[in-house]
Parts: sequence; C-alpha cells; structure tokens
Amino acid sequence: MKKTKTILLVKIGRNKQGESEPSSSITEIKRLTATELAEITKDKSFLADYFGTLKLGQSVRMNCHDFLEAVANYGASFCQDRAISPEKMDEIGLNYSRLLLNILSIFRSFLDHSGKSISRFYGKKSQERDRWKAHLSEIYDSVFAYRFLYKLRNYAQHVGVPPLKFSFTASVEMEGVQLTLDFDRNKLLEERHVWKSALADELQRMKESFPVINILDEWLEAFDNVCNCVLDIKRERTLRAAKRILHYRELHKVEEYCKIGIAEFPAKVEPEKGLKLRMIDFPEVDAYMVVKQDGAA
Repeated sequence: MKKTKTILLVKIGRNKQGESEPSSSITEIKRLTATELAEITKDKSFLADYFGTLKLGQSVRMNCHDFLEAVANYGASFCQDRAISPEKMDEIGLNYSRLLLNILSIFRSFLDHSGKSISRFYGKKSQERDRWKAHLSEIYDSVFAYRFLYKLRNYAQHVGVPPLKFSFTASVEMEGVQLTLDFDRNKLLEERHVWKSALADELQRMKESFPVINILDEWLEAFDNVCNCVLDIKRERTLRAAKRILHYRELHKVEEYCKIGIAEFPAKVEPEKGLKLRMIDFPEVDAYMVVKQDGAA
C-alpha cells in the first residue's frame, strides 16, 4: 500500500528556555483529513481571489492618481518657469500617453480577471455571473465615459496611442496657469471601425476637443460601481470562508501569540537526510481582514 504524506495543523510559537534566547517551537494541533485539507485549500482560494480583485481595483485607482498627479506637476512646473521647451513638450506628451495606456490596460485586466474568476468559482451559468454581466451592461449603456474608455482600450490595442491635445497658457492678468488636455475627436473617428456605430455617432456629436479629466472623473465613478459589484458578489462566500479559517483558532484554543500553519511531512523519511517538512501558509490575516471589513460595513 502506497504511503501518503502526513498533513498536520500546527501552531508556531516562541518559548523562553531559562535565560537563553527565545526559541521557536512547532506543536501539532491535529492531523488534517483529506476533506479538511480540501476545505482549507478551497477557502484559501476564495480569500486569495477576493484580495486579488481588491488589489486590481486599487491598481486601477493608483494609475488614475498617477495620471492626475502628472497633470498637476506639469502645470506647477509651467507656472513656475512660464516656459516649456519643445523637448519638454514631447516628454510631457509621451508621459500623458504612457499613463493613459496604463489606465486602459489595467482596466481591461480587471474586467478579464473578474469575469473569469466569477465563472471559475460560481460557474458560467450561475446567478452570480448573470448578475455580473447584467451590471456591466447597465453601466455600459448608462455612462458615456465608461463605454468610451472601454472602446478606447480596443483603439489603443489595434490602432495606437489615443490622440491627445494639450497646451499651457499663462498671462499677466491670469493667476496661475491654464492647462488644456483634450481628446482629439476627429482623429479618433478616422478609425471608425474601432467604435460601435452608436458610439461613433456619440463621438461625432462631441466637440472637436473634449476634456480628458472630465471623462476620467466620470469613468472612475462608474468603475468604482463595477468594482463594488464584483466584491459584493464574492463577499458572502468569502466571508463564510474567512469565518471557517478563524474558527480553527477558537476550536483548538490556540494562544494569541502563536501563529497557525500547515506542516506537510514526506511519505518516506530518509534518516541520513534528516526530517524535512514543508510549511504551508494558513491565511488567518486575510480572513481577519474580511471579517473586520464586514463588521465595519
């Protein structure tokens, strides 16, 4: 009969031995059955997926912040110097384009990750996936900035850098500096095949130059709505997973100062090589954060 690995739930603590330095100790809590290990592994996946969604959403917002910060910094620089060289203008244009592409790319990554993870954890024909698709359609249909940036990602992928126009203006009468940063409508529409006909018609009705910042503000509000929808879909199951993870400490009366882990021992021990074990993370910190968020909601 083939020998299987031994999987133990353990606590890792620090014990003082007389006057010597504190030493680490690993104490068995219980041997995990295959069913218990499978449940813990699944709960870890739910937690990791939830925090993956949360971090991707935060990444989108950070990219937006970087873009707006660049706009403010270049404006402040011009306000101080009252002049920008052609080389500096080229650098500014490149940086605006780069930062906008970053926003579009991580936005698409967020949508792809969210859709695939909902399908993987709940099923392609689940109520959760139907809810997600319906919410996306609702936001797309109701918010111009959202559907514009959604299609602008396709433009960036298949055509090139989205066309931007920008300028700095200052005068004796003016306090500070006026920065204009716009999308170029006519250049966007030169590639009409990228846009759905209805969206192309909407673009045609826009001014020849329409402001990037206004579009980003409107889009970010819609994105937050989408992000909250994904997290709401995942929250109930993730919360149940978090509570199961945290219950192990209560159930086995593990001391506060001890960390819980999973130790995997090999099926075959070779005395000459010593005993080797593999430690597997037990996601109590993530579980606690989920329960804390739910309590604060």
